[in-house]
Amino acid sequence: MAAGKPPSRYYYQRDVRYGASGKWKVAVGGHKTDPEPYGLAGIRVYGDRKGAELWVETCSECQAGTRVAQFEILYYAAPDHGILRYRVDDRPWQQLKTRTNAIEPPHPARQVIPVADGPHKLTLQHGGSGMLDLFGVVLERMRPGVIVDSLGVVGRRLGSLRSWDWSVIGEQLASRDPRLVVLQYGTNEADDPDLDLEAMARYFDETILRIHAAAPTASVLVLGPPDMAMREAGKQCDRMKPIDSRGAHRRPGGRVTAAPIPQDPAAPIIPECEWHTPHVLAEIISVQHAAALRNRAAFFDTLAAMGGPEHMHQWVTAEPRVAYKDHVHLSDIGYQRWADALSAAVLAEYATWRQRQSLPPTPLEPPPPPAQPSDAALPGAP
Repeated sequence: MAAGKPPSRYYYQRDVRYGASGKWKVAVGGHKTDPEPYGLAGIRVYGDRKGAELWVETCSECQAGTRVAQFEILYYAAPDHGILRYRVDDRPWQQLKTRTNAIEPPHPARQVIPVADGPHKLTLQHGGSGMLDLFGVVLERMRPGVIVDSLGVVGRRLGSLRSWDWSVIGEQLASRDPRLVVLQYGTNEADDPDLDLEAMARYFDETILRIHAAAPTASVLVLGPPDMAMREAGKQCDRMKPIDSRGAHRRPGGRVTAAPIPQDPAAPIIPECEWHTPHVLAEIISVQHAAALRNRAAFFDTLAAMGGPEHMHQWVTAEPRVAYKDHVHLSDIGYQRWADALSAAVLAEYATWRQRQSLPPTPLEPPPPPAQPSDAALPGAP
């Protein structure tokens, strides 16, 4: 996660508490005016004000994230950088110099802080003497299990990840030492009127190559996008109103209909305002599948697994809702269905592999309870 609460409109995390005081700035990968580097999470919090603080803390009321056994601070070391002070809970402050020698090139670095397994709070403070660049904080339990780093940046495409500084990303990826790297792109590409599918294919080849260079033991999974929907006339459909005494309505593009367009939500609407899966989505999925085959990566067709195209509008109008009215983002229930489809496919393939190896079947555990629809604030959000 980011170091504390960055001043970014769309940043939030589940199952952890976080905050900030004093003046900090944020650089988000993909923002044209935000300078590199961004790091593995696609975000960097930075500042030069002595005394400014950031903090992260376990969340006692959350379903997960109630305990931690190790913090890890990811930062940038450079000749003009300053002092980072940190402490766990109310313990004495520790000091970390992020300034390098003049002849030493800037580079990503990390500070590991072991703690007794339990609830804890890590506070970071600017100690003066120069700039601080913080890529994030890792919280772990140091117990057997699966660690998932969810690293998503709103609105980004594969080309964004490919173009960032991999001297930083690659080193951080290597330090995480993953066994599986999942690339989940495609939805934002489908909304790009200038999309170049050939370039997208190259981006997959180059990105997967870089992943293997940084994490040679990691497998790669290309996760295809779910369904989405668009209207030919776009947002003009939301603005159509009667324009004369006869009740005629103007169609998108300026044409006037001979009869009024019904305002009843259940009534038929003009074709330009019907929600449909964009044709380019199937082309994007085809490019992804081919890239996975070329690079010996796994591929999961989310669209097919969740019923195929032309389902999004049904999900938006369903009770409880499966997707939001933007016809792009799923609700908690929708994402749970996606997760269930993916995990079922992975476990089925794993069962097949065990059978081929003449291994006994894995004992089945009861599935987790289904997600409940909610519009409440995210657990742990400040």
